[in-house]
Amino acid sequence: MVRTFDYLFQQINVKEIVEKSVAKFGRPTLNQVVLLKLVFYGFMTGIRTSREISKACIREYKFYVPAR
Repeated sequence: MVRTFDYLFQQINVKEIVEKSVAKFGRPTLNQVVLLKLVFYGFMTGIRTSREISKACIREYKFYVPAR
């Protein structure tokens, strides 16, 4: 399921949408597309909070695929 989600997410050109919200100056931000993928995948698997998604990224292999 995670590979299918990753493939479908890559087919949608989210980068154009996300780039509009990135600041042009200041510190470089994290990759917004990867963060969006992790949030969507977390919601799909029943994880609702960013703290739980962060813990899942550390302990669960299936969160490594969207994060690459």
